[in-house]
Amino acid sequence: MIDYRLLTFIDVCETRSLTKTAQYLCLTQPAVTQHIKYLEETYNTKLLVYEGKKMRLTESAQVLLQYALKTQALLKSTETEMYELKTKQVRLNFGATLTIADYVMPTILDAYLKRFPDIQLNFKVQNTTHLIDALLKGKIEFAFIEGYFDKEQFEHHLLKKDDFILVASANSPLDEVITLEELKKQRLIIREVGSGSRDILEKLLANTNSSLNQFKQLDEIGNLKLLKYLIKQNHGVTFIYKEAVKEELERKELKQIQVEGINLNREFNFIYLKSSLQKEKYLNFLKFAKSQIGE
Repeated sequence: MIDYRLLTFIDVCETRSLTKTAQYLCLTQPAVTQHIKYLEETYNTKLLVYEGKKMRLTESAQVLLQYALKTQALLKSTETEMYELKTKQVRLNFGATLTIADYVMPTILDAYLKRFPDIQLNFKVQNTTHLIDALLKGKIEFAFIEGYFDKEQFEHHLLKKDDFILVASANSPLDEVITLEELKKQRLIIREVGSGSRDILEKLLANTNSSLNQFKQLDEIGNLKLLKYLIKQNHGVTFIYKEAVKEELERKELKQIQVEGINLNREFNFIYLKSSLQKEKYLNFLKFAKSQIGE
């Protein structure tokens, strides 16, 4: 088991508050302070500094945090392996972003459960930021994500590529090809902060010296089904993976619009921590997943 003082330290790094950590861990604030002091004395370094009322992690704290998270994830992986040895029951704890979960995973999981009916699944659907956080904390073993991630921190393999497209209602007066400046005059509906698709869009715009702030109107919708409904009702435009609107395009409820000068082909990736003990198990699942989607 990981040292309880390291668990306190991990939470402090996340909350940046001794008070919030004390409340979450059901400790007194002096106890939390003592845990941090113990680690500072053990490693003979300062971990936390204050700039006014704002807490900042020192460089040493950043290093310790990475090791603490890796240790926590490694122990979680060990627990899973011990469980499987004891019960002869294989568990898969993993996650996927919303688009992948809704439009790619159903085919994969249906086939997997038919082939391995005794498998125990714990499948989380969250945005990219939350999935990466869950991986770092050992809450899940691997993830299928869209968007950007630290390739130095994770092992990664391509699941598939998909077009990231701009769509509007079939009744929209917009032409099939528009300029970026014309796009900025539209009402843009986007996903929440932390989603892979929003991250991709922000970076694509940055490459053209543009930003979301330059749009006439910006709406944020966290639910994909609602977002698509609003677009079909001609309330704006959105960037979305083609896989997620395949049926709507075929039924001519939506239309695809090309934006001049923007390349919108993107990746769905399979990632896990480099320190993972069960790499072979993860890669076997990836191999099966790719076989079901023809990649």
